[in-house]
Amino acid sequence: MIRVLIAEDEPAAARYLKSLVESQGADFQVVALAGHGEEALLLAREHRPDLVFTDVRMPILDGIGLAGRLKNEFPGLPTVIVSGHQEFEYARKALALGVVDYLLKPVDPAGLTRLLIDLKGRIQSQGDAVVLEALTALLRGSVAEQALGLPARFLGALIRWGGPLTRPAPPLSSPGSTSELGFWSLPGRDAGEFLILADADSVLKDVFEARIRDLKPPAGVVTATLLFFERPVSAEELSASVRGLGPMLDRLLVPGRTRIHWGPVRVFPALTLDPVWTQQVRWALQESAYHKLESLVRGLVADWEREEKPARQATSLMRQALLLAHQYAPAQGLKDWDQLFDDALTKVDSYTDLSNLAWQLFSEVAGLGSQPCGSVDAPESHQRIRRYLQTNFAEPLSIPLICDQFQISQTSLSKLFRRYEGCTFHDYLTCLRLDAAERLLTESPDLPLKAVAAAVGYQDPFHFSRAFKAAKGKPPSQR
Repeated sequence: MIRVLIAEDEPAAARYLKSLVESQGADFQVVALAGHGEEALLLAREHRPDLVFTDVRMPILDGIGLAGRLKNEFPGLPTVIVSGHQEFEYARKALALGVVDYLLKPVDPAGLTRLLIDLKGRIQSQGDAVVLEALTALLRGSVAEQALGLPARFLGALIRWGGPLTRPAPPLSSPGSTSELGFWSLPGRDAGEFLILADADSVLKDVFEARIRDLKPPAGVVTATLLFFERPVSAEELSASVRGLGPMLDRLLVPGRTRIHWGPVRVFPALTLDPVWTQQVRWALQESAYHKLESLVRGLVADWEREEKPARQATSLMRQALLLAHQYAPAQGLKDWDQLFDDALTKVDSYTDLSNLAWQLFSEVAGLGSQPCGSVDAPESHQRIRRYLQTNFAEPLSIPLICDQFQISQTSLSKLFRRYEGCTFHDYLTCLRLDAAERLLTESPDLPLKAVAAAVGYQDPFHFSRAFKAAKGKPPSQR
């Protein structure tokens, strides 16, 4: 609604102009009538009108003087001169003071309608810009919000598309802010996040939440994290409430999950890597056991996914794992992994993405490269053995059986696996079997453990359970 102030010393003329303005419908409301310029100034300070009509000749302070005072005190406030005087000098002075139009008495209803239609769009556009500027100032801690005509109470939600924020970001700022139908959208801490606010006294809570839920994510993004204010907050509370949303949303976000939450999110305790897992990784790093390491790293991330561990906790643990890899890194190990990890995290939209990123960086930090040492250059004889094991790992295999089938000595077989896989034949076969068991347990959680063990080459389910726990850190019954 556009609020109108009329300054006119003739009561009949003032009532006539008021009736014409209000005949335009609910979009216009005359909020005050003033008998002279000084009174109009006082009423403008009280009512904050969007448009002023003023007569030229009035006592105490005339229309030209009022226009000048309004220009200084309320820059951008449109003023229209209404007068029975047709002298050009009045029009010239008025236009020099920023008056938007000059109407002659008696005011023509059709002409006034055309003028108001033209001004309506300009006023609303200008009003949105003023409100957004005031709202941004309020979020930065300004105390002048009520004088700027902002709502007394706000509904709010912080939305994040895709992956987590990885490093400190600047506070909310005005570029990119928009206003539509009483909703205000402002940028968040980076390009993947934004804040939406609404007037709690004019927008129903259910309507606000439904609108937020209906928002479409950017292309290529499949998940969102939404954190709503627990209750409407006052203008005085808004800045502090918004500042607290970011850290809470970071604790809420889970890769690959769309999550919606109202109110505070609890602070998680600091976590450390499981000592059993850490010891297994240390051993595998010392032995350069490539496949074992990949199984350990991807298994760790798979645990986090099953637990729906928030990204903030998962990435903290992943940094600890990368630091562990860095301790064993040779001279050619990746040095700037921390920066690369931060840059890549913003694109992580699922735990699959995090698993791939974690293993890629872990192997590079540890200086393992993208293949086991010498794997690309492995002779065809070894590649045939490897393909055979990958296809037939569930069979009752042994070193003598493989040596007999591929016409190779046990010593040569052991040397091939040490050189090209970074582990023993037995460890390589165990890794294949247990990785297959882990996939089977994930895909078919109701399958009996005895059946899982048999499917991957273990005839004794107790032996299978011990081997699985030693490799994965947990018994198969807890996967």
